[in-house]
Amino acid sequence: HKSSVAEMPENRIKNRYSNVLPFDHSRVKLYSDLDDGTTNDYINASYVPVCHEENFHREFIACQSPMRSTLEDFWKLLWQQNVQIVVMLTNLFETGKEKCYEYWPTQFDEYISYGDIQVVETCMLHNSSFEYHIKTKFCVKLHGGDILRKLEQFHFISWPDLKCPLVPTFLEFFRDIKNHLKKLQTNEGPVLVHCSSGSGRAGIYILLDRLVKQLDDCGLDGEINVFNNVLEMRDARCNMVQSEVNATFISISLTSFQYHYSFLYYLILFNIISFLYRILV
Repeated sequence: HKSSVAEMPENRIKNRYSNVLPFDHSRVKLYSDLDDGTTNDYINASYVPVCHEENFHREFIACQSPMRSTLEDFWKLLWQQNVQIVVMLTNLFETGKEKCYEYWPTQFDEYISYGDIQVVETCMLHNSSFEYHIKTKFCVKLHGGDILRKLEQFHFISWPDLKCPLVPTFLEFFRDIKNHLKKLQTNEGPVLVHCSSGSGRAGIYILLDRLVKQLDDCGLDGEINVFNNVLEMRDARCNMVQSEVNATFISISLTSFQYHYSFLYYLILFNIISFLYRILV
């Protein structure tokens, strides 16, 4: 697929990595509410469906982590897409390198402006069982506007780059987000998932969610083709799961145990994905 917009000279500086670019057909476009002649609608983000859809159903947005120069675009994206949940799978710095610019306000109950978007932190919660998960709540509004939206950031802080996290801690994190999603209204926007590139760790998270949804739909007697899932995701964004897919076929049939949202259910699913992550080289 082409990434001609991402490769335009004026947009190259907006890409954290030169080899992870959104495709033209699935990229998220920014739009201007002002008649100011602004024409640049580019941000390094892609729509990724939970299941294969002809029109990209927009359950997920996979996005690179914000840079200092893209902070305003990032918050514009969250507002325009009505995002209520941000899943962050990277730390600000890893191995001495910046992986993400701190894009949220850190002063409690004090609005910070990102262009036309004003954001205030209202609550921060650390997971009580494991030191791996921070949940932060924000209120977001347009400058001078009356509409106030709530946004929650789920930050997993114990996922090493190019490796897999500890299974129990990540699955508790995953289940926490799934349970929170059930409480939201049906008109919420897509979930935004970002690591540093928006492809490796973000791809693993989205792949797990796809498998969970497909198992819900097909039941215990269904068969899940992990290989095809990765291919469909890579049709939406390059390098998802962050390795070259040259395995011939991976098919998983879950017929011998009761899963119904049990911890074992998620544990086996994540071990499947961890296995996939290691062999796709």
